[in-house]
Amino acid sequence: MSDIQESAALPEASQPPAAPEDLPPVQPPSAGFIMQLFLIPAIIVAAVIGIWVLFGRMAGAEQDWRQLVQDLGSENEHRRWRAASGLAHMLNADRQRSANPAANAFDSPGATSANPGTKPDGPLATNPDVAKELVKLFSAQLDSRSTKDEDVTHQEFLARTLGSLDLPDVVLPSLQKATQPDYHEKVRASALTSIANVVSRASTQNTEFDSDELVRTLIDSSGDQSVLVRQFSAYTLGLLPVESSLDHLVVMLSDADEKTRVNAAIGLARNDRTDGFEVFGDVLVASLEKLDKSALSALNDEERLEVLNRYQIEQPMMLNNTLRALSNLEPKLSADQKTKIAGQLKPIASSYDHKAIRKDAQLLIDELK
Repeated sequence: MSDIQESAALPEASQPPAAPEDLPPVQPPSAGFIMQLFLIPAIIVAAVIGIWVLFGRMAGAEQDWRQLVQDLGSENEHRRWRAASGLAHMLNADRQRSANPAANAFDSPGATSANPGTKPDGPLATNPDVAKELVKLFSAQLDSRSTKDEDVTHQEFLARTLGSLDLPDVVLPSLQKATQPDYHEKVRASALTSIANVVSRASTQNTEFDSDELVRTLIDSSGDQSVLVRQFSAYTLGLLPVESSLDHLVVMLSDADEKTRVNAAIGLARNDRTDGFEVFGDVLVASLEKLDKSALSALNDEERLEVLNRYQIEQPMMLNNTLRALSNLEPKLSADQKTKIAGQLKPIASSYDHKAIRKDAQLLIDELK
C-alpha cells in the first residue's frame, strides 16, 4: 500500500508514459493546413521579390539605355552587338507599352492619368537624349568612312534604329546625310527605309519637319546608280504629298527598273494621281507569266534563287500592291480605263496561284462595274 501512495505523490511530469493504446489517434494534416504552412508564405515571398525587381528595373531604366548606347561605340565587336540587341529590344518593348499604355499603368513611377505607362520623360522613341546620343554615334560612324564589313553592318543597324525614333527634326538630318553616294549601298538603303518609317509616323502624328529639304535629298537619291536606292527613294517620295515630290514621281515612271516604276505609280495613287495607270496595267499583264520550272535545272544556285524570288515573292507583292492602288483610284478612273483593267483582272481572278489575290482581283472587278 505504501508503494502505491509514493507513486501517486510523484509530480505529473515524472509520471511514467502512458501506454500506446491510451494515446489519442494521430490525424494526417489537412490540405488547408499544408497550404497555410508552405504555399501562402511562398506567394508572399514571390510577391515581395517581384515588387523589388519591378522597382529595381524602373530605377535602373535610365542608366540601362545610356550604358547600351555607350557600349554601341565599343571597339569590342561582341560587346557592341550585345548592346545593339539590348537597345533594339528596349525600343521595341517601349513602343509596345506606348501602344497599349493601359495594360502597363504600373511600369513607371512617373505614370499619370493623362499619360499612363510611360517614363517621366516619355517613351524612349521620343526621348531627345536617346536620339541625340544615337545620332552622335551614327555621325561618327559615317565620318570614319570605314568599309569593313562589320562597320558597314554597324552603320546599317544604327540607321535602322534611328528609324524607330519619333523625333524627325533630330534624326532626319543624319539619315539624309547617309543617303549620299559616298556611303555603302546597304547603308543608303537602310537610311531611306528609316526615313520612310519616320515620315510615315510623323504624318499620322501631325509632326512637322522640313519636308522641302527632305524632298531635295530624295530627288537626288532617285538618280542613284543603285536600283535598291532608287526603289526606296520612289517609295518615300510617295509619302510626301507636295507638288515637287509628286512631279518627280511622274518622271520616275520611266525608270529602267520595274519595281522603281511600280513604287512611283503607287506613290502617285496614294495621292489620288492616276499618272501610273499604264504601269499598273503592265503589272497585271506580267503577273500572268508562269514560272518555267523545267528551266531551273540549267541555272546555278544564285540564278535559281533570283528566279524563284521573282515569281514567288516579288510578283505576288507587286500584284497585291497594284490591286490596292487601283481600288483606291477606282473613283478617278475613266470608263475606258475601268473596262481595260477589268479585262486584265479576269484571268487573275480565275487562275492566279494565290487564293487571297484571286479573291481581291474579283472584288476589284465588282468595284469597277
